[in-house]
Amino acid sequence: MWLALVSPEFLTAVVMIVLLIGMPLFVIAVTAVVSAYIQYDAEQRLEELEETDGNRPPDPIEESDR
Repeated sequence: MWLALVSPEFLTAVVMIVLLIGMPLFVIAVTAVVSAYIQYDAEQRLEELEETDGNRPPDPIEESDR
């Protein structure tokens, strides 16, 4: 009911400001979360590969280069 007391131009301005500030912040937050997950997953995968590196047989292609 209180919205009827506020002018439509003011509401439009408030919504525009919220969108101009809120949407970029939302996109930045989602990008930060996704990139942090990718970095975490890459670190976990690298640790897994480093642990199993000593247990695998030598690569014949690498051996022929020596």
